[in-house]
Formats: sequence, structure tokens, C-alpha cells
Amino acid sequence: MTRAHRRPARGGRRTTASRTVETAPAAAPRDLAAPEPATPADLVVATADPSLLRMLTFALDQMRLPHQSFTSGTVVLQRLLDLPRGGRPTVVVLDVDLPGVDGHAILERLGSERPDEFLIVVLSSHADESVQVRSLLAGALDHMAKPFNVRVLMAKLHRWVTIARHYEVAA
Repeated sequence: MTRAHRRPARGGRRTTASRTVETAPAAAPRDLAAPEPATPADLVVATADPSLLRMLTFALDQMRLPHQSFTSGTVVLQRLLDLPRGGRPTVVVLDVDLPGVDGHAILERLGSERPDEFLIVVLSSHADESVQVRSLLAGALDHMAKPFNVRVLMAKLHRWVTIARHYEVAA
């Protein structure tokens, strides 16, 4: 492979369907939307797992679904609560294992403070029935146990984003 065909070293700029972001060399994923003001998004992804975040970002970019990514439960909860009320619901892919505030606590808080404003899909490494039922009873649209089929998740997200967009037209 010639030098011109090599991938650039870690760090630099990359472009995604959601936005162009600066990447830090060998650093953990950062909250990509944290410094910007809260604006409605079709899709929000919250996971602290760097490989899962890369995989979901790649798949969402391929589908051309704009999204915002977060790696902290505390930050994503605050950002979601800061979004304007009303309008179309935001689809949220929420990993249970987040630093700060965990996914179940986020789900429960959004359900009590902002019911019907978010379509939340919970991702969890716990496949047992009680964890899935807890998520669904707290208001999750779906609960997917890891490992999951990415193509199935992408098909579901495409459908749910379409439904959310129609909700705005009907409102």
C-alpha cells in the first residue's frame, strides 16, 4: 500500500451525516453535541461503549439518518430535558450502561417529566425478562439485548424516525 492510500493517523477531521467533528488522537469518544445549544434532532444515540458508538454511527451515516451522539448519561439527560417542548418526538437509542446517570434512570425521569416526547429504544447487555419488562413498563418503545442485529435495529430506527416525522405533520 502506498503512502497516499494509507488511512490518516488517529485524530484530525471526519465527516458524518450528522456533522463534521474534530477527533482527538487516541481519546475516548466525547459528547459530540455537548457544546452546541439544544435543538431538536431526529435521532439521539447515547452509549459509553466506543465500538458500539462507531458501529451505530457508521450504520446511521450509511442510512443518511442525522443524529447526535453522547457518551455520558448526565449530559444526554440534560440535553434531552433542554429540548423545546412539543413538536415531533425525538427517537433515542439509550444504552443502559452509561456513566453518570444510567439508562434506566434516564428513561424513568424522561417518562415522568416529559411523557410522550421521546421514542426510546433501550440497549442492554442484560437479556433477562425482568430487565426488558422494566424498560418497557418505564416507557421504552423497545428493549434490545446485546448482542443485537444492527440491520434489524437500523430498520426499526428508520421506521420510528419516519413515524416521528409524520407525528409533526399531524400535530
